[in-house]
Amino acid sequence: MDVLENDEGPDDYLIHFYDDSHIHRMTASVDEPDKIRYIDNEIHGMQITPIQRFGLLNLDGEAPGEVAPYLSLLRRIDQDTADRLMLQRFLSWMVRTATGIDKPTSEEEEEALEYMLGVGDIMSAVSPAAKFGVLQGQPMDGHISAREADIRDLASTSQVPAYRMLGLSDNIGAEAIAAADASLKRKMDEYKAVLGEQFEAYMRLGGHAAGNKAIAEDFSSRAQFAVTESIDIQSLSQAITALNADDRGIPFEMLWKWIPQWTQNDTLEAKRLREILLKEKEERELVQAMTAAVGAGGGQGGNNSGNSSGRPAPSGAGSAR
Repeated sequence: MDVLENDEGPDDYLIHFYDDSHIHRMTASVDEPDKIRYIDNEIHGMQITPIQRFGLLNLDGEAPGEVAPYLSLLRRIDQDTADRLMLQRFLSWMVRTATGIDKPTSEEEEEALEYMLGVGDIMSAVSPAAKFGVLQGQPMDGHISAREADIRDLASTSQVPAYRMLGLSDNIGAEAIAAADASLKRKMDEYKAVLGEQFEAYMRLGGHAAGNKAIAEDFSSRAQFAVTESIDIQSLSQAITALNADDRGIPFEMLWKWIPQWTQNDTLEAKRLREILLKEKEERELVQAMTAAVGAGGGQGGNNSGNSSGRPAPSGAGSAR
């Protein structure tokens, strides 16, 4: 939805409504948005609605986004910051007071007295009725703690670890960090799963728009997200140990999915490569067997060809006669 503007500012909302055959244009007044006026339409030629929605959808079919659900908490944090800055600017200072002394009679004398007062000065008065005191500044600890509490509420609601917003504490370890990041990783996995399917549908929609039937009907391609975090070496070694445990009688294909960052496409590719390797191994073994058989046959022919006459060799008895 766009806004049409004239010299005096916004005038009307321009609305584009898409269906499976046409693009409909309508306008609605800024002052009366409920009154919609139809303008015209045109054929887009896609035969399907050329729209792909992205984001996590709620039960009403809406995608509120990642900011709108937390606006109230964000406003609380902004208010905490504003209150702290107001207190820091006007109420956090100690104010020195003096009673029972003569008040300056003019603004020049008052300015001169303020100029003479320094940090290390000591105030004194001749009159015995004079008293000096200090008005303490307003403590800020409560306002700072309130802001941290609101940030923790935001972190728990948005599934973001609190230490990512407040910084690491001194006594937090690697295991505590991994436990705190577990909810964030689950949220990231949910986004990857949903957005991956939506990008795949968007790719097929683009193929349909370009007239490429192969892309439009491609349901096997998958969206792959780059791995930007380091893999847990301990988990990887445990997965490798499980894969090598063939004495358990579990097919290797059942264990592949436990490898970190392993996908279904990786399983299909592994099966394809394994079939190629098995076929090459069988061909090598067949060649080796044929070579061995030919070599064994050549050895017998060589022994027979050693007797050029073709007659049997004389026996021991005949040679002794």
